[in-house]
Amino acid sequence: RDIEKRKKTEKALRESEARLAALFSGAEDCIFLKDRYSRYTHVNPAVERLFKIPAYHIIGKRDERLFGKEDAARLRELDSRVLAGEVIRDDHFFHADGKSVVFQVIKVPLYNDSADVIGLCGIARNITERKKTEANLRRANQELRETQQQLIQSAKLASIGELAAGVAHELNQPLMVIRMNAQLAE
Repeated sequence: RDIEKRKKTEKALRESEARLAALFSGAEDCIFLKDRYSRYTHVNPAVERLFKIPAYHIIGKRDERLFGKEDAARLRELDSRVLAGEVIRDDHFFHADGKSVVFQVIKVPLYNDSADVIGLCGIARNITERKKTEANLRRANQELRETQQQLIQSAKLASIGELAAGVAHELNQPLMVIRMNAQLAE
């Protein structure tokens, strides 16, 4: 019975690991794991595709390898907060292949059986197109507001023109009577 129970447990574990591996390798988002020293221990194929670097060139390395010193310093600061137990959500901007890329990143601490933080897991979603669309919408809204203001100004000017025409017409009638009387008197 003990062997049968152990075999069922091992089978369930293998199935669980297979599901996790399928999720990890099939995800479109970049998924990575780091140890307590912020060295990459696992990256999924999306990370390899993004940076055009095979995983074995990333594993064991720190962020300087992918992002440069300035960005890596900021990422180390965020990693230290995660390794202290905090969950971090952040937008990260960087350049890849000569293009500006924006990622929405979430990092969570990884714990061992003793509830000690042993590393972190991060998921990064490319939101560059969404950010561009949002910027375009903001620009379009600003242009729309400006156009509305111009239309309001045009409507005000048209109203003033109509008022002036009405006033001129109202003044013109008494002036015509005065003029006609003046001609008669002449």
